[in-house]
Amino acid sequence: MVRKLFSTHPTITPPNWATIVTGAWPGRHGIICFHSLEKGKNPAFDNAHQAFTSREIQAEYIWESAARKDTEHNLNYPTSWPPRTDKVIQIGGAGLHINDW
Repeated sequence: MVRKLFSTHPTITPPNWATIVTGAWPGRHGIICFHSLEKGKNPAFDNAHQAFTSREIQAEYIWESAARKDTEHNLNYPTSWPPRTDKVIQIGGAGLHINDW
C-alpha cells in the first residue's frame, strides 16, 4: 500500500506540525502562520502571539484520539503545550523561542 504525506501550502512550520499530528488542514486546525492575532484587537504585531500552544489547535491530536482507548503517552512535540488530556505526560512542547521553555 502506498501512503502519501502532503504538506500544507504555504509550507510554514507551525501549520505543518499541526497538520501532521491532527490530520487536518490549516483551515480546520486553525494554525495558519507563526503567529496568531488576539481576537477583537487591532492586527498589529504587539497584539500577536506565537501559534505554538495547544490552545490554538482546533482539531484533535492523534494522541488525544489514542487516549480514548485508555493508553498513556509521553509527549514532546511543538504546539502541544499545555496537554489537553490527563492521559498525556508532557515532557516538552513549547514553541521555538528559548523564553517559551
